[in-house]
Amino acid sequence: MAKVKILTPVHIGDGETIEAPCFQQVGTQVNRYRLSDLFEQLPVSKITDPKFLDGLRRGPSSKSSFYAAFDQINYQKIQPLYSISYEWEGLEKRRDVASQVKDFDKPYIPGSTLKGAIENALNFAILLTFFEKRRDQIRYSLNELRKLTEGYMLKLVFGDPQQKADDFMKEVYGCILCSDVYFDHLEVNDAIRYHVYKDQEIPLEVPECIASGQESSIEQLIQLDQCKIKQLEEGKWPKEYKRILSLLTPARIAKACNRYTYEMLKAEQTEDLEDFYCDFEPINRTLNQIKNEVKACSQIPNRFYLRVGMHTNYFAKTVSFFFKENMPGVYKEEFEKLFAPIRGGKIHPDAKKMPITRTILYNEEEGNMLAGFIQVDL
Repeated sequence: MAKVKILTPVHIGDGETIEAPCFQQVGTQVNRYRLSDLFEQLPVSKITDPKFLDGLRRGPSSKSSFYAAFDQINYQKIQPLYSISYEWEGLEKRRDVASQVKDFDKPYIPGSTLKGAIENALNFAILLTFFEKRRDQIRYSLNELRKLTEGYMLKLVFGDPQQKADDFMKEVYGCILCSDVYFDHLEVNDAIRYHVYKDQEIPLEVPECIASGQESSIEQLIQLDQCKIKQLEEGKWPKEYKRILSLLTPARIAKACNRYTYEMLKAEQTEDLEDFYCDFEPINRTLNQIKNEVKACSQIPNRFYLRVGMHTNYFAKTVSFFFKENMPGVYKEEFEKLFAPIRGGKIHPDAKKMPITRTILYNEEEGNMLAGFIQVDL
């Protein structure tokens, strides 16, 4: 039986925004309501008011004036969809909320999200496996590539035509299937993007998150198509390509994920970031704790750590940090073309400081947090 534990809040959005009045404290708990149910509680004089109806048709002149219409309704007459933890002042500030993907109001991590994170880890494992042997080819490929993304890893390592590399990797990742993982409890957290080197902050749409501390069990979290793997082994692919297939076992997937997460944590624990996070405790303590747990995974077979969901697409940043450490000259030369987060604009990022922003979650019970860390036991 596989298990997935939420270490820090996870948000995988469904693209919807939940209007602030849909969250309301009733007694000692905060409930989530349908907006259509709120409209049914408005007095007839309000819903027949031409000015109000015209505002709905045109779009309200301000959200505060629109939301004020719901101040007088009796929420106790409405059936809530679910209860949610809301341990900060967002209710009073009437912040809209980014909706977490759910199935019949039950939050879950989609299997596709887990698979994407595992693919990133395996791509990074390919880079580590061949880096020393193919260093010259990688240096040449970096000069030839227009951008550095997950799909370019085989081309980066072997210098083969992009179509050939892409076709093989599509077949490899077609051998992996991950199941959806369901949880029970949700929370709403504040979310702000901070500039690491300047006194700047950007409030974001606050996320509805799968609350930390939960653990979910599932019969088969990761399934590997052994027939498809055998077909690739017997196919006419290059011998070095076939070495990648050896990564497709539960133990090696776990090892690849842990190495990737460990490198990601290193990128989060530079001297500048440690100083920055001192103002946002307990983030430094949490990062150190997860790093120590990753190190201890050699004693716990098939346990690994990942980061998934909102503001956690760290593949490009982790690869950039790898080249910054292992090929500093190439990193500096190719920074503007490959590694800079903004290209062709008036802003010129600093290669020494990149990346320069971090998104931090907050609630009064847990303090400051980086989103999306999970522990997996296969």
